Amino acid sequence: MNIVLSSIPMKPHLKQFVLFMENPGEDGVLHLQRGGTISYVLKMVLEGKMKLPYNDEFQLDGFYGDRLYFKVESSMLAWNKIGISAKKIAMFNHFVHHLLNDLVLDRIQVAKRKHKGYELETVYDFLDDTNLQEILDVDTLRKSIYRLKKRKSLVKS
Repeated sequence: MNIVLSSIPMKPHLKQFVLFMENPGEDGVLHLQRGGTISYVLKMVLEGKMKLPYNDEFQLDGFYGDRLYFKVESSMLAWNKIGISAKKIAMFNHFVHHLLNDLVLDRIQVAKRKHKGYELETVYDFLDDTNLQEILDVDTLRKSIYRLKKRKSLVKS
């Protein structure tokens, strides 16, 4: 079985989060056939097995300044099973963004319930755990979490 190395553009903080979650090894390359949840979703997106929202065409902007490398079996390419488009890239980045926010919100809620932890302290701990402190601003993440709380009706008025 031959393996082909490929990549897609990603936002730097999302790429770092994917590498933290998937733990791909020293080479930092995901294997779509043997990875975790994020690798599975990426595979489904690239294979076209997930219905993409929106019918508009996407243009990738300068925020997609990094590349996420992944391995795929050459047979998948030979059978035209994989296709990469701006729309698929944007959707995958969007999925990872929501996954990151959901994980931080879950950590905040657990810290508040079990340890009477503070939200800001939990956010800093998350950034340290994932090595995102250099890439992602604390205030940006807190604003994103606040918007998620509002969507889920978790904000106290």
